[in-house]
Amino acid sequence: MIFGDVARARRRLPGILLAAIAVMTVLSACEAPQEGGGGASTSAVSGSGPDVNGPDVSGPDVNGMVLEVTVGPEMEDCVGSAPMRCLVVDGELFYDSIEGFEHDEGYEYRLRIERYEAWPGEEPPQDASRYGYRLIEVVGKERADR
Repeated sequence: MIFGDVARARRRLPGILLAAIAVMTVLSACEAPQEGGGGASTSAVSGSGPDVNGPDVSGPDVNGMVLEVTVGPEMEDCVGSAPMRCLVVDGELFYDSIEGFEHDEGYEYRLRIERYEAWPGEEPPQDASRYGYRLIEVVGKERADR
């Protein structure tokens, strides 16, 4: 009997491990910068800057950081703490919202946004981003080719 339980557990283990790895990948994508060649970098107004969900930094440089980003014409299905629809910002899924911005499907946007610490002086909840984003200006809005 014990051998049968071990054999059944071994058969289920790969599925459990794959699910755990998928969850860890999604969670790390919410906070970790993309290294190397995958995504386009976000340029700050004053020059080239960190990824939108950039490195975990604190201090005066984070509050009020102004970024200029491109938002794609279509939202995509994604999974954060639950299935949801994500903006595509500079070619990458963007799991946060941008305060004051309403996305019209079919239009590509160039936005100037402010990144700020959403939980200053404390740790954010596990399912929350460390940063908040606020619209400063819609620099451009163009109908996307379909």
